Amino acid sequence: MQHGTVVLGAIGGYLENTFVGSAPDADFYLYRSENPAAEIPEEELYWIEAAEEADRKGVEIITTSLGYNVFDNPQYSYTYADMNGNTSFIARGAGIAAEKGIFVLAAAGNSGDKPWHYLLTPADNAKVFTIGAVDSSGNSSVFSSFGPNSLGVTKPDGSARGTATATVLGDTTYTSTGTSLATPVAAGGVACLIQAFPTMSRDQIKTKLRQTASLYPNHTDQMGYGILNFGSLYNSVLNTSEIVKKEKFALFPNPAKNILNIASENSINSLEVYDNLGRLIRKVDHQKSVKVDDFAKGVYYLKIQTSDKVYYEKFIKE
Repeated sequence: MQHGTVVLGAIGGYLENTFVGSAPDADFYLYRSENPAAEIPEEELYWIEAAEEADRKGVEIITTSLGYNVFDNPQYSYTYADMNGNTSFIARGAGIAAEKGIFVLAAAGNSGDKPWHYLLTPADNAKVFTIGAVDSSGNSSVFSSFGPNSLGVTKPDGSARGTATATVLGDTTYTSTGTSLATPVAAGGVACLIQAFPTMSRDQIKTKLRQTASLYPNHTDQMGYGILNFGSLYNSVLNTSEIVKKEKFALFPNPAKNILNIASENSINSLEVYDNLGRLIRKVDHQKSVKVDDFAKGVYYLKIQTSDKVYYEKFIKE
């Protein structure tokens, strides 16, 4: 289906010199739980089966661009009171996935300009990280569904570009609109954060994403805590050393031209260099220097692995 293709493209798409998704080098499992011919409650169970299979495969992030409130048989449809995170099967399943350590993201829904203007399930679950949509000016997209959930939990948690969002379809760039697009853009940012800070808990990442969003500590019912700022979170963690503790490391010269050296009293197992897109550029084992002469000018990130800890340092190639 084209919907699933453009959603995937927003995360994993790559066209040289033209387009880069939010996490182009991630590994993906794709599951289709929707029945395009009907809207039936069984689809919630299909999603749960897919989530269980993803968990068995060691998946770290689930991004979901679907939601439910109305079924073909109205006796199964939900009311706003049901949007409490605990009523629908899919919300309960998503909550269990989050409890097991999977970072679950869900689109808030595209009902903001409709009589039913609330979020959809499973975006109503408190443990799910719910994404609303904004336009290029940073305003809430008119279609982006409103929170909170029916228990008063702030939803969405944050927002990302969802109006005319860039993606790829086949071998060309493409734009599409919806919280379905805002969610994978955000999911790619989460993937990069997990790669950068593998020891940070999922709950810590969620909290810090809210705290670095554009409206925090305030929020609105349509935008949540505001536009997510992954770079701000990344830099705040490095600057405060709350999660990444720098102990007796020094990089020199920095900026570097040819070789970057690491002065350390600790034994180093490996050095990994990543660019601004989170791509691994070079890895060396059991060395305290790495060649950078063939790198383009810019900012890079060094991951230092010792026998028992991981450290991160920023450096500049001039």
